Amino acid sequence: MAMLTLAERTPNIELIFGKKVVGGEETESNAVVHFKDGTKAVGDLVIGCDGVHSAVRTSWVDPGSPSEYTGISFLQATVPTDSISSRIHFRSSALNISRHGSMLTSYCDRDREQIFAAATVQFSQDDLNWATQHRIKCALRREVQDRFSKTAIPCIREIVNSEADWMLYPVHQVPPGGRWSTNRVILLGDAAHAMPPRDESAAYALDDAILFARILVRYRSEPLSEVFDAYESMRRDTIENAFKESHRMWDRNRDMGMLEGRLKEWLMPFYLRSNRDKREAAWEFDAAKITIPTPAPSEDLVSLNSFLKEHTA
Repeated sequence: MAMLTLAERTPNIELIFGKKVVGGEETESNAVVHFKDGTKAVGDLVIGCDGVHSAVRTSWVDPGSPSEYTGISFLQATVPTDSISSRIHFRSSALNISRHGSMLTSYCDRDREQIFAAATVQFSQDDLNWATQHRIKCALRREVQDRFSKTAIPCIREIVNSEADWMLYPVHQVPPGGRWSTNRVILLGDAAHAMPPRDESAAYALDDAILFARILVRYRSEPLSEVFDAYESMRRDTIENAFKESHRMWDRNRDMGMLEGRLKEWLMPFYLRSNRDKREAAWEFDAAKITIPTPAPSEDLVSLNSFLKEHTA
């Protein structure tokens, strides 16, 4: 809403909804975006921020980099707080980890009248296709019950055995190493580097936007190719390291045997302590404060400076 309010105050910004990108083309002077309804938009720069299934990426920037299913899905539901008779085991939020997946529970409104529950579970591609196509609520509820109804925590037992309607949300990703830009088009956020959620993962897209905007201002007199190069040089290593860490974390949500599950439980305190600094550093990163390198002088400018020095000496 804040962005929409700001856009309304700016006369040279026009917001148009209901468009579907089907492709694009570039010339030496501009870029043209083509939409499914036959219309087009022309500009100096195109920024693709259209998510993990980005049409800008798959039809224009990097057609060989489609999104892929991670093998992990969210099962989500909301439950009225007053329907739970057991003692609620958390003050604000809780994450309970088991060998059949993890269960997140959290109040989702200010008055704490609703509890949001989300289970991270391993789903095969075949099971995913069936569940996505039919959305059979009772089957999804049974899936949650099979995984979590034997928990020792009464509150969770009540949640998974309630009449809540569970919805399935597959987690997709964009493999690292793909192309982020062309001459006049650049991908930001999940369109460029969608990864399984971790810690502050939503902040990566915000950091992309802030950092790119700052580089664009600093390099406003430079070609777009230099703007894109400067952005990627500052961002790609960070993103690829985050992607690797995200995968290590999400691998812990895959189904495991009893012995492996018990070992995971015993080692969890050690893992949390040993990774504390990394987690805190990720939250402390501020894209608005990071130093932006100064553009290198162009050859023409260097030649002009040399000429002036020679003739003023």
